[in-house]
Amino acid sequence: MSRIVSRVLKTAPPKNLAARRFVSFNDYQEQDWSVKGPFKALHSMNEVRIPWIIESLGPKGSKNDTDFLRNTKLLDVGCGAGILSIALASIGANVMGIDSSSKVIEIAYNRAKKSVPSLLDKNLRFQVLGADELEFTTDERFDAVIASEVVEHVENVPQFVLNCVNLTKPGGMVYFTTINKTIPSLLFVKLAAEYILRVVPAGIHSWNMFVEPKDLEKYLLSYCVKDIESTGFMYNPLFDQWSKFPILSMNYGIKGRKLNEEPVYSSEYFQDINFKRS
Repeated sequence: MSRIVSRVLKTAPPKNLAARRFVSFNDYQEQDWSVKGPFKALHSMNEVRIPWIIESLGPKGSKNDTDFLRNTKLLDVGCGAGILSIALASIGANVMGIDSSSKVIEIAYNRAKKSVPSLLDKNLRFQVLGADELEFTTDERFDAVIASEVVEHVENVPQFVLNCVNLTKPGGMVYFTTINKTIPSLLFVKLAAEYILRVVPAGIHSWNMFVEPKDLEKYLLSYCVKDIESTGFMYNPLFDQWSKFPILSMNYGIKGRKLNEEPVYSSEYFQDINFKRS
């Protein structure tokens, strides 16, 4: 065990994380994305992340009332095989899921075609794009932009967060769920989950890529996002269940509201925002 920990700590992040994530997810077939497959924890995570999204997106008290979603446009960045996108569309939201991997987008489309065919091209669509590409190829902006379990695979986190904020309408919400960079996350989210319990594919994460909540909050504040809130999420692998947790030491979510004014940025504005992968 000590040798595994040492190897993880000494391993430098790959130079091209987008390519690493692309290759990792392309290794899996459509059946692997099933509820009982290697990514089952992402399916069960919907039980906690969807209410967490809805409670601040709609009118007060709308946690169990989703009628407002019919007029809400959501962007799911790094949507993978559509686990979150399909679930959000199924409760009425207008969802666009984007991912840089054409293979997982094909899987997402096929899963939607089988499970919710009536939603495709109506209030659910998928596209092979990164957030940076979408920002500069369309004027479309969204009521909420969600990047769930994506930040830990991104090389340039400040730029990625900025892309997500820029794709959000003024007054809209941005949501991120990811993994904190702590010793508990190394032991439980990385080593135990991947190599002992096998609840996620081995090697899918690099602990060096995990991001601390204070860093995400710093970027959001710099990009004119206010009302920032964070919460921890705890996974019980024995029962495949998630719950909110008051401590941010492992999985966590952070969300905030973009200012009503559309800020104007220059390249000099970001020179003081430093982010180094260690």
